[in-house]
Amino acid sequence: MKKIVLSLFLSFAVFSVFNLLAPNAISEPTGSPASNTGSPADGTTCAESCHGGSAVTQAGLITSNIPTAGYTPGTTYTITATISGSGKKGFQVSPQNTAGTLLGSLIAGSGNKIVGTKYVTHSSAKTATTATWTFQWIAPAAGTGAVTFYGAFAITTNSTKKSTLVVNEAVVMSTPTITSFSPTNAAAGTTVTITGTGFTGASAVSFGGTAATSFTVVNATTIQAIVGSGASGDVIVTNPSGSANKSGFVFVVPPTITQFTPTSAKSGETVTILGSNFTNAISVKFGGVVSKSFTVQNDNLITAVVAGGASGDVNVVTPDGTASLAGFTFVKSIKIKSFTPDSAKTNDTITIVGENLTAVIDVTFGGTAASSFSVLNDTMIVAAIGAGSTGDVGISDKFGSVFASGFVYLAIPTIGSFSPTTARRDEVVTIYGNELIDVSNVLFGGVAANSFNVISNTQIEAHVGNGNSGNVTVVSPNGSDTKPGFIFNTSIGIENQSNAINLLNAYPNPAKDQIQIKLPRNSANSEIAIYNILGEKVFSKEIEKDNESITISLNNWNAGSYLIRWNDQSGTITSTFVKSN
Repeated sequence: MKKIVLSLFLSFAVFSVFNLLAPNAISEPTGSPASNTGSPADGTTCAESCHGGSAVTQAGLITSNIPTAGYTPGTTYTITATISGSGKKGFQVSPQNTAGTLLGSLIAGSGNKIVGTKYVTHSSAKTATTATWTFQWIAPAAGTGAVTFYGAFAITTNSTKKSTLVVNEAVVMSTPTITSFSPTNAAAGTTVTITGTGFTGASAVSFGGTAATSFTVVNATTIQAIVGSGASGDVIVTNPSGSANKSGFVFVVPPTITQFTPTSAKSGETVTILGSNFTNAISVKFGGVVSKSFTVQNDNLITAVVAGGASGDVNVVTPDGTASLAGFTFVKSIKIKSFTPDSAKTNDTITIVGENLTAVIDVTFGGTAASSFSVLNDTMIVAAIGAGSTGDVGISDKFGSVFASGFVYLAIPTIGSFSPTTARRDEVVTIYGNELIDVSNVLFGGVAANSFNVISNTQIEAHVGNGNSGNVTVVSPNGSDTKPGFIFNTSIGIENQSNAINLLNAYPNPAKDQIQIKLPRNSANSEIAIYNILGEKVFSKEIEKDNESITISLNNWNAGSYLIRWNDQSGTITSTFVKSN
């Protein structure tokens, strides 16, 4: 039974008559017989059968110039067999598969010869310390696969070695082709899918001449590559067999936002956005809500008007991508829908109905701050009127103010002082104060003045009637005010009697059922009006010229003091009377 070995064998044999006496001598100095490499098909080596002993396996005795990637079918390569030692040396090598089939073809070269069609051996033994033989091998057809060179070596007698060399078939790659890529426009970091052929073994992918950050060969027809810093131009795929390129790639630079101001805004307010690559912006958003409008001032500046908005990111969208920057706060606008009542005096309360009122920090009426206010909820405020004035109702938060028109301040008269503090009937007392313009009655010690003239909003001149000592009182439709300290002088001066003809007199006074009023001399039509102590008008009548008196029924009138006011084109005169029970 043959022993299976993977080796090259060099057999030295010297034939002579002395062989019978020395069986270990080199028996084949001109080459070993075929089929003695120790391959699985050959079995033993010539060295073993001819020289005795067992061959020692030693790697590296067979070498070649075949690339590590493998042989290319049909290519001629140089194979080298080398053995070192003392004495004569020989070899035998054959490229086979395990079945013993010759793979490729051999060219013996100088100093060698072919035996048995598939073996190369020495033509003569070599005596150098290191013996080297070279021959050529023509690689087999594509698809053959791995090839093993089996070799046997002999060094004089009883010294045999075997060795192998395995070479692989190189993978033959076709030149790649690119049929398409998507997307055609991409920014750094974008994944582009490339479709084509021959991508197996791809070693490089680039966009516009700039290498992809990374790429994955999905299969022979698909590559997914991540765009690097990039430039517009060709997409290129390279493998060991060559490169494929396809034009049409556009490297895009998306927008960036560096800052925006203000960081808080409400609907209708403008926000300024700074950044880069804004020229082709198609949308601006605040908290995901599209802005009311925006203007691209230049490539680095956008002004945008906030719409309904929400807190969140500011976004600028261009065909090349979207830029985002967090930190925007949408401010809900305060709003006044209504207020009631629409007129009030100091310390009255007004109810204001609106929206987003929780944030209100100030309330005004006619520009004057409310004396106090309470935010009941997000839609209602109750505020107390301060000194006030007619005008707008205003509410404010930290972002601004809103106003609603139509508020009327009901002014209440106030007395600051009066002079003189002592007076007789029909003497003039000057009253100083505020909000006196609408005063309809003046009283001294509770008794109405005979007459009074409103000089201005801060001054009244009143003729004392049948007064009493006590308070000076002024009455208007909105309220009244009093000030103590008036002393009624009961003495009557002659000088006052001389003016009686021009006064407005009522008699009897007090009166019960009716009263007759003597009117001043007048050459034109005039008007007479009577007010109760609350300032309410209870009677009025137009008087024809030259009419000297008028009689009025007092039935159903309440008892108390009444003010008579008469006026014509020349002025106004007032007087008083008392209705008794």
